[in-house]
Amino acid sequence: PHASMTVAWKIGSEIAFVAEGQASATGETVEWGRQCGFYSSVEESSVVAQSVEDAGGVCFVPGFGGLLVPINDSKACCGIIGITPNTRPTHLARAVLESVAFRINQLFKTAQAETQVKQTVVKIDGGISRNDFIVQLVADLIQCPVERQADYRDMTTFGAAMLAGLAVGFWTR
Repeated sequence: PHASMTVAWKIGSEIAFVAEGQASATGETVEWGRQCGFYSSVEESSVVAQSVEDAGGVCFVPGFGGLLVPINDSKACCGIIGITPNTRPTHLARAVLESVAFRINQLFKTAQAETQVKQTVVKIDGGISRNDFIVQLVADLIQCPVERQADYRDMTTFGAAMLAGLAVGFWTR
C-alpha cells in the first residue's frame, strides 16, 4: 500500500485516524516558479494562472526530490514538455501550478482507493492554501469540498502543540 493509515491522535477513549500521502515539494514547486520570474508571490501566481485559458499544452512534472506515492521513484526529476513557439511564461506558470493540483489529486485518489474511506471534505493548510487557483483546481479534480485554515498556519505544528498542551494539563478539552 502507498497511503498510510495511522492514528492521528488519541484523547481519552477517542481515537482519530488519518490517511496520509506525502506531497513533498509542493511549496518548493511554487517557489521555483517564482524564482523563474513567472510570478512574484503565491497569491499573484493564482492571478497569472487564471489569465490564460489553459497551459497551452505545457505539462510540468514536479519531481523536486523525486516522485513519491504512488510512483515511488526517488531518482525522478522535474520535466517540462509541450513547449511550442506559442508558449508564454503565463502557460509555464499555469503548468507549474496545475502540477501541484494534479499531484494532490493523485495522492487523494491513491489514499481513497487503498483505504476505502470516502472523504466528505479535505482540509488544506500552509502556504499552498493561499493559492486560490490550486485550491479550486484540487476541489474540481477530487470532486470534494476543500477547506483551508483562515490564517494559513501550519496545522501540523499547531495540532502537535495543542495535543502536547492537553497531555500536560496546560488546558482541558
